[in-house]
Amino acid sequence: HSHCGQTARFCMILCRVNVNDESDSHKEYSNKPLDIYSELYRALKSYLPSEGRIGEYSTNSLIIYLPDTSIEQAEQTAKVIYEQVHIDKQSSLTLGIAYYPCYHFNRTDMLINCRKAFEHALLLPPPQIAFFNSTSLTISADRHFTHEDLSNAIQEYKTALLLDPQNHTARNSLGICFAKLGQLNSAFREFKQIADQDPDNYLVLYNLGYTYLKLDYNTEAKQCFQKCIEQSNLLDSQEFVPEHIFSLLRLGEIEERNQDSEKAKDFYMQALDKKHGSKYAYRFLGNLEFKKGNRESAKSHFQQALVQNPRDAEAMHLLAKIYLEQGEDPEVAESLAQKS
Repeated sequence: HSHCGQTARFCMILCRVNVNDESDSHKEYSNKPLDIYSELYRALKSYLPSEGRIGEYSTNSLIIYLPDTSIEQAEQTAKVIYEQVHIDKQSSLTLGIAYYPCYHFNRTDMLINCRKAFEHALLLPPPQIAFFNSTSLTISADRHFTHEDLSNAIQEYKTALLLDPQNHTARNSLGICFAKLGQLNSAFREFKQIADQDPDNYLVLYNLGYTYLKLDYNTEAKQCFQKCIEQSNLLDSQEFVPEHIFSLLRLGEIEERNQDSEKAKDFYMQALDKKHGSKYAYRFLGNLEFKKGNRESAKSHFQQALVQNPRDAEAMHLLAKIYLEQGEDPEVAESLAQKS
């Protein structure tokens, strides 16, 4: 910290040694990283500026501090480090690089940013070298989102967009966070902004359509879903595109709202015919039959839905309701209700 506070610009590099040789997996590797560290220290000794520092970050990671270093210089240093470690063909290196000044971040944020750049690098093919950027923040935000920490996810998606307003992945994910919190107007603004700039993005078209549907703009929702299907049709026909299936199901829901059960059923059957469509479509078909009062047909569809997706809570709930209405299998009904 004392060194960082005395320089107007600096870079930090977090690097980890990866031992790749699997043929000797029965051997003890405890000394292997230490040997590579020694090699790395020797390679960098004459290259790093005298003010540079190298320290141990963990048992197999190093942290390198480079004062008065530009981004370009740091990139060159990272390439040299990567090439030197490849003297040993059984080893590889992952490098995450942060730099100061960087937007609104403080000097004390640099180690955290370095860690985020490192986690970004882990997802890259060789050479695994990543500078802290908008993508690094998006990856970090995704981790928060996965753990249902929406507050921190939103904060990091917003920061990612400050670094790169064209980061559509971050903006789409930010919209999803708002939608999950019930802030549909905020979600709509994010999805609409992407759709205006990238009108053929089928992922965003689906999210925008679903938001329109939640806001009861059925006509606009229908247009989005239809365009989503058109764009996803341009992809490899063998590719599984969930948004294509979900768009068909949402179009069916719109027809149900319009009191046209035959059109709704047609959309659900189209979804059923798609790859992995049976995992979702049977429940919609069952729901349609349930509303029409066709209990036996609905029961059959819900049973199929649970075969395809044993964790379908709505199918469990409605199937339990049918069992109770018909006065049969009360224990099965109770079990399904509790599980749902």
